Amino acid sequence: MTAAAAASTLHQMTRSYFAPLLFPRGPSLARWQIDPPGAVDTDPSALYRAAADPRSVEVSRRFVRAGLAEYWLRAPTPSPRLAARPGSERLYARVIEPADGEARDTLIFGSGLCLEFDLLATQSDPGRRLAGMGWRVLEPISPYHGLRAMPDFYGGEPFFALAPAGTLDLIAGQAIETALLTAWARLRFGGTVSVAGISMTSFVAQQVASRCGLWAVEARPDAVLLISHSGRLEEVTFGGELASLLGIDRALHEAGWTREALTSISGAIDPAERPALASGRIVSVLGETDRWVPYDHGLALARQWRLPEENVFRYRLGHLGMPVQLARDPAPFERLRQVLRAG
Repeated sequence: MTAAAAASTLHQMTRSYFAPLLFPRGPSLARWQIDPPGAVDTDPSALYRAAADPRSVEVSRRFVRAGLAEYWLRAPTPSPRLAARPGSERLYARVIEPADGEARDTLIFGSGLCLEFDLLATQSDPGRRLAGMGWRVLEPISPYHGLRAMPDFYGGEPFFALAPAGTLDLIAGQAIETALLTAWARLRFGGTVSVAGISMTSFVAQQVASRCGLWAVEARPDAVLLISHSGRLEEVTFGGELASLLGIDRALHEAGWTREALTSISGAIDPAERPALASGRIVSVLGETDRWVPYDHGLALARQWRLPEENVFRYRLGHLGMPVQLARDPAPFERLRQVLRAG
């Protein structure tokens, strides 16, 4: 463990010091700065059009640990809206691959809300487990998180505290950044490139599957894996338990947003009626008792997009159980690889 990793891990752990404190009233969970209705630009053709230049990506030195190689990527974000968000002007991604560098399949794998793996030192994590299975894994740091945190906000907070513009900027911006990483990986390694997203970044992956037809051929993934996803962010916001716990629904209501008003921008946030990627190249993984990202709308999207039954995985568990399930059951990743091998 490097000194920097140890220091950042200790910093992350200091959050627990505040748990025992008693307050006369509960502190606000976010520094709310909600945009009023009508103030959000929602033209999907403009939001998701990417100008990905793989030459803009810088590569760090490579090091090997326990049979796996790691290094980092950075580049100016190709998203003009993220470029205007302090802290998120640059994209960063960790690369983990077998030490021999001969992985045939590259997987760009996003993480969930408020998860900042770049600031934690661990012996085992999802990226290292997947690399141990032969994948080359690119783990993007989502906007507003970790190295890209905004000043005066905790990691991930702007995704909901600055809603709906902050939400839209992350989803659209990270989708465009994924196009850049896809083009870079294809140019550098050849082979296949897939995109996966869990929870928060499942909305990013849905947009990649929906909008990649707007991008150059080299920026389009060969397959997409959606984990704990939903076809309607409006339902997550007003019907999901996590949104209620954080107070997102109340904050939006106080700023003048209703379900109907939020639906008016759904075309820029929710997946397209039909994906730009072939349905047989999309894999869905859902928890049947998930109440944070309601299961019914994720299954409805799988049906709407006409995913093959063998591409839809359903587990009898909730939102927080999904990472544990995937750690012990790699079947969805094996199916993703089968999809890639099918040509």
